[in-house]
Amino acid sequence: AESSSSRRRYNLLRPASQQASGLAGVDDDERTGATHAGSNAMKGVAGMVASNASLRVVSAAVVALLTFTLYDASLFSYHPVCMSLAYVLFMTEAVRTAISFRGKLGGEERVRSISRHMYVNVAAVLLAIAGFVAIYKNKIRLGKQHFQSYHARIGLFVFVSTLAVAAGGFLSFKKMGLINFFAEKLHPTIKRGHRAAGVVTYFFAVLVVELGLLTGAVTKHGMAFRLALQVGTAVVAAIVAFRAFFDFGSSRAQGYTADLQVA
Repeated sequence: AESSSSRRRYNLLRPASQQASGLAGVDDDERTGATHAGSNAMKGVAGMVASNASLRVVSAAVVALLTFTLYDASLFSYHPVCMSLAYVLFMTEAVRTAISFRGKLGGEERVRSISRHMYVNVAAVLLAIAGFVAIYKNKIRLGKQHFQSYHARIGLFVFVSTLAVAAGGFLSFKKMGLINFFAEKLHPTIKRGHRAAGVVTYFFAVLVVELGLLTGAVTKHGMAFRLALQVGTAVVAAIVAFRAFFDFGSSRAQGYTADLQVA
């Protein structure tokens, strides 16, 4: 296909009466392309706004329903409440924030977005620690062995991985200054490693949540309650997966370029 510039040069060799119509055609093509680009951009923005709203509403609804039903001020009840807050609500928001700043190529806006990502993740980590301590102490109180089920074993992996990913986040954030202890050529690798480990940890956390919803503490409240939580958690994970792997626009490619920027 001819470029607009080559078509203009070709028009100079044509009669004047044809040049005007030819250039008009070029302008029409450019206007049409700009219109399509603007339309696609608007659709992308609308899609992101809709998915962000859906994600927040569903994740908050899951946590609210679980908390309202399971919390009874017992030591055990702090475990599902804190863990759902940590992973279904706060870590989901942290992942969403991380996805949103992939398209920001540097500057204060990107730094603010990464700072928000960090603060939300800190809240998630603190809640995860509280949830872990609650279930660990409750097992001791009841004289039960630790880490016997798939829920507990995979949960332990997720908990340790969460701490490691959080540490990697502090390391990879240039504003913190820690990454400067490493050669600059390693910085993109460190950032990609943090991002990949975060995604793996998040989706394993979703698996652990789903396994936890199959335990007696949840099933005793009825099938409708269990299914509502299972479906809600699955919807949250599906939206995050879509945003992470099939996001709107070209923010993925731009985000890799941003690894080299100030943040």
